[in-house]
Amino acid sequence: MFYKRFLLTPFSPIFGAIPVVSTIWWMRKQRRVYKEICEETIGHLSDRELLEFELKINPKKVLVYEQILKDDDKRREREALLKKEL
Repeated sequence: MFYKRFLLTPFSPIFGAIPVVSTIWWMRKQRRVYKEICEETIGHLSDRELLEFELKINPKKVLVYEQILKDDDKRREREALLKKEL
């Protein structure tokens, strides 16, 4: 009975598409909101500042990020020496 009155009607494809379309719409809206929040909060930070900010949030990655920051410092020192030599 349920199948004849509700599922097997000309509107059946619409009833099936509404959840899919609304889910896709919601996901796009959330992605846009997330991008706006990121731009307002951390969009102006440099890469180094982002790493330092994430260290405050996620202290479990301290060793990895400290190594990245040390390598970056060494690279900048080498670049500065090369510029002085030229």
